[in-house]
Amino acid sequence: PFSRRNNNKQKEKKNISSSNLSTIFSNFFLKCKTIITSAKFYVK
Repeated sequence: PFSRRNNNKQKEKKNISSSNLSTIFSNFFLKCKTIITSAKFYVK
């Protein structure tokens, strides 16, 4: 039972890191989007 519990903890850690990456990526994408839209507006 102990090893099983350890496995679950490791899985949780992996999930947390992956979700963190996705949030960072989405934030980066949003920033790029806003920059692109503002650039288009500036060009006009």
